[in-house]
Amino acid sequence: MHDATRSVHHPAVNEEGYASLTVPTHRASTIVYPDAASFFARKHRGFDGYTYGLHGTPTTRTLEAQLTALHGGVRTVLVPS
Repeated sequence: MHDATRSVHHPAVNEEGYASLTVPTHRASTIVYPDAASFFARKHRGFDGYTYGLHGTPTTRTLEAQLTALHGGVRTVLVPS
């Protein structure tokens, strides 16, 4: 498959509650944790799961997966500039 085709036909990264035919833009300015222990444990997850509104949304995970596939990489992590 050509890169141009792969860049528009991608596997969406959906989690429970996020199923959609297209990849929607998810904003997450406030992340809610079930308890204080979960909040403090977030540092040990690295970039797996929500760490802040910029990391771990279905939108960013899908784009990371696309960039990884297009470049033949192992993993991509999006960071703000």
